[in-house]
Amino acid sequence: MVFLTEYAGPLFVYFLFYFRMPFFYGLAKAFTSSPHSVVHLACCCHSFHYIKRLIETIFVHRFSHGTMPLKSIVKNCFYYWGFAAWLAYYINHPLYTPPSLALLCSYSLCFILQICETGNFSIHVALSSLRIEGSRSRRYPFPTRNPFTWLFFFVSCPNYTYEVGQY
Repeated sequence: MVFLTEYAGPLFVYFLFYFRMPFFYGLAKAFTSSPHSVVHLACCCHSFHYIKRLIETIFVHRFSHGTMPLKSIVKNCFYYWGFAAWLAYYINHPLYTPPSLALLCSYSLCFILQICETGNFSIHVALSSLRIEGSRSRRYPFPTRNPFTWLFFFVSCPNYTYEVGQY
């Protein structure tokens, strides 16, 4: 439940700014949308990232401890929700003007983001299958036929390599 709260929050917060709620940008720009396609692309990428994380939390990850200190939950939610608000405020601002090469760069970077998101998901699936439920045995991660797992040849936790690529 903790991770679902952490990851659903940024989706909700981002959409508050994306749909330009009146208490953020004033009544004159309330419920309008940006004319820039880059803004819509950013919303799609942000939403895809957190929807992927929610799906991983529900279907892929296994958690060993059922509790988390309240202080950690508040701290993590403050980070995820606050960072989403900070990003969304500037990206969806009515005065936002994209740079001249924004469209070309944005579509190229969106493609790289999707590759890294897919790679990260593939690694999480591979890591979740290392320990059989109810067993105490531990296995080492290894590359499979999935090309996204081939980074195991070079690094021990390629999910972090893909996360760096996402950012």
